[in-house]
Amino acid sequence: MKVARSRARTGGWNRALPIVVCMTLLGGTAFSARAAVSPPSLKGEILTGTNGSGTDCKIVRGVSRQFTYTVSGTASGPFPGTFTESATYYETNGGTFNATFTIDSPAGQISGTKTAHNVGMGCLNGSGSFIADRYILTYTAQIQTKDGTFTDQGPSAAEMCGPNRFNVCFAGYGEWELTLGQFREEYGPDLLPPTETAPVHTLAAARLLGTTAIPVRLAWLALDFDGVAKYELQESNDGGATFTDVPLPTVSTRTKIVYLDPGANRYQFRVRATDRAGNVSAWASGPVFTVSAFQESSPAISYKGTWQTGPLSRAYGGSVSHTRTAFRAATFSVPAGTRNLAWIAAATPARGQADVFLDGDQLRDRVATVDLYSPTVRNRAIVFKEKDLSPLTSHTLKVRVLGTKNASSTRARVDIDAFVTTS
Repeated sequence: MKVARSRARTGGWNRALPIVVCMTLLGGTAFSARAAVSPPSLKGEILTGTNGSGTDCKIVRGVSRQFTYTVSGTASGPFPGTFTESATYYETNGGTFNATFTIDSPAGQISGTKTAHNVGMGCLNGSGSFIADRYILTYTAQIQTKDGTFTDQGPSAAEMCGPNRFNVCFAGYGEWELTLGQFREEYGPDLLPPTETAPVHTLAAARLLGTTAIPVRLAWLALDFDGVAKYELQESNDGGATFTDVPLPTVSTRTKIVYLDPGANRYQFRVRATDRAGNVSAWASGPVFTVSAFQESSPAISYKGTWQTGPLSRAYGGSVSHTRTAFRAATFSVPAGTRNLAWIAAATPARGQADVFLDGDQLRDRVATVDLYSPTVRNRAIVFKEKDLSPLTSHTLKVRVLGTKNASSTRARVDIDAFVTTS
């Protein structure tokens, strides 16, 4: 959903803060008997309301809530003059919007209709509010000029809203503040930038840790009616004070694996999008977070039963704790504030199986079985991960050895190499 700049009611259209309905004429043909005449179009036409009225949302039997408006005012662009428009929105069957409009201009006479279905609109009964998410608007207009009568039609992108109880317009390409005589609607190219979501980070599943660095997966998405042409990603390791560019494999990439060092760095990532019309979104910034690693010898890990600790080639930190005896367990006390966590271990042709429990060791709690068998040696592997943990409380992650193995494995050994978190 594109987010418009908020403004208070002022009693007139604020040209410094335009919020418009963008109607991209993707289709539409106009013909007359005179083939040499270039068909006219509403592209670039701007309707500015000088007086209008709208109803509060009303409960209507059989159609849920209903909102109506009428407005008239000045038309400018290829058909300067005056206009009138009226519409009804029914909050039923996903939402249905229908409007009729006319433009009276020395350059031509225009009459048309606009419709939309499943438009995602909404209104609050008795509040005077009328807001809408993005939807596809289809219009058809008859344009009568000295050269003949032409048809202009096609889909267009539109969002709109009216004043809420805080006297602020929330979001949209267009703005209806009818009781204040404020209405603006523009037919033409895409003038608004994409709506960008902030990058979300998780620990990268099935990835191997570096010698020190930890793989973190970033994902993001932008919405734009005309489509996104490219993304740009930037990284900060000082909590957002400074940013540097992160190369992307393609301009349309929406995910990226980055390797981050645990410790004092305060990471933040931000992304922006450019649409096919050249509009650039604002930077959307993810949260500031840190990355932490807890080696097998960390006091945050408690062991049940006897575990052996010894060196392992290419282990994270150079050593692991291991056992192959059933019911022995390692419990990691996850610090409060943690959002993502992972268990790091070796996956090899000689490894066994373990159950993993989050916040409890009873069967009614969440449980997963991890098979550490791999036909090839994979040291420093993320073998289990959790995301979206509540940061308000601490958690526990228990690894309980089963003493069993994959039929292809030569041993039932289970390793604790490390646990890693983002907070």
